[in-house]
Amino acid sequence: VVIRLARPEDAEGVAEMHERSSETTRYQRYFTPITDWREDQLRRVAGGHRGATLVAVNWRGDIVGLGNVFPDRPGETTTAEIAVIVEDAWQGRGLGARLLAHLIELARRQGFRDVVALVLASNSGMVRLLERLDLDWTRDTDPELGHTIVRMTAPLS
Repeated sequence: VVIRLARPEDAEGVAEMHERSSETTRYQRYFTPITDWREDQLRRVAGGHRGATLVAVNWRGDIVGLGNVFPDRPGETTTAEIAVIVEDAWQGRGLGARLLAHLIELARRQGFRDVVALVLASNSGMVRLLERLDLDWTRDTDPELGHTIVRMTAPLS
């Protein structure tokens, strides 16, 4: 698997990866049952925001994972949100950890001081994955999102 910056022409491959992913996987990433993610998400794959989108591409050229790093809120300059989704068939192979490591490095290079990850409280696998990274995470709930979502924040220095 090769991890690289996404390009606008990756949009269809990203859409296909989402279609191959289970409803549970999509829900764990977006916190809503998404059936057509394209409108908002295509803008992120195509750029147009301060941040970056990475894709993980297998030997056949299929996109099997996606990672984003972008400002936590509009106009934010110090805190970046990171998020990943890995197609079901590729989960449990270390791909999510590799994507997260790349996203953290990108956040550092872009000058962010902190990273935040929003995770469903029930998604213990993602919480454990984040905690295995070499960062000092603090957990809190997000008042806008409610108690079912954990806001994990860590300084990058």
